[in-house]
Amino acid sequence: MSSPLLKLPTELRLHVYRHLFGISPTTRLFLGLTNLPLLNEGTNSPHTFEICYFPLSHPHITDYQTNTGYQAVERAQQQIYSRCLFLAILVTCKKVYNEAMPLFYSESFFAISANINTAVSWLAGIGAQRRRHIRRLSVHFDSIPPLQPRMNWNEIQDGMQAMSEILMDVDRIDVLELLIVDRQHEHYLACMAAEIHLKIPWYNVLREPGKPLLLHGIEQLERLSRLGCLRIVGHVGLLLRFPEDMAYLEAFAEGKKPAGLGEENEHKPVVQVLMPEGMNPDES
Repeated sequence: MSSPLLKLPTELRLHVYRHLFGISPTTRLFLGLTNLPLLNEGTNSPHTFEICYFPLSHPHITDYQTNTGYQAVERAQQQIYSRCLFLAILVTCKKVYNEAMPLFYSESFFAISANINTAVSWLAGIGAQRRRHIRRLSVHFDSIPPLQPRMNWNEIQDGMQAMSEILMDVDRIDVLELLIVDRQHEHYLACMAAEIHLKIPWYNVLREPGKPLLLHGIEQLERLSRLGCLRIVGHVGLLLRFPEDMAYLEAFAEGKKPAGLGEENEHKPVVQVLMPEGMNPDES
């Protein structure tokens, strides 16, 4: 017996899917990911989805720094769902899957509160078929400036490279948002910036041609030929304190590949560096 859902016009069914997945211009889908194995293709690890409110303009620092990363819509109703429940409609029938799956991944704004490696694990785990539809993604980016002798910042490079490579099979990325809003990491970067500026010997920074400094690691995104907007959220005065970072972002916005990690084409991604309201402008 045919489901009443399938008797609806296609456009109405799409509206039903959007309502079910909480998709709207003022929501993001927060992924509660814990202890995912790194780069394990095909992993079906348990995690949760939370439909979260996010303002269209003038977001506050608390919108990024709540316990779940974003403020939930009507938190009393606990719009937190297990993966199997939230995506249950995808296993009802082939027709619904073919309609709802691309819509879910292409219209949701995925927000991952964990580090880059965890984001990579999730991207790998959902598989290439679903991953190719992703358009908007927000992840936390704990950048570390490169020092001499080389220290543990290589893992940041490795994580960014892995994320860039796994996103290369995506049709296009409309928005890739890198969050540098953690207060502890912001304080770390501010201390590092001051020590680099004062030329303290122990903090002898490795300045490499064509690469950023405090934003070290974002050059790996040169591999993405179909990136619409790179949005960096954090303390603007701190992140753009050194000319290397400003020069790199300007070149990136012109479609250049300063680090030589991708082929130049006519595409020029939009580059935004935004500071949320409530972030102390003097803490740099």
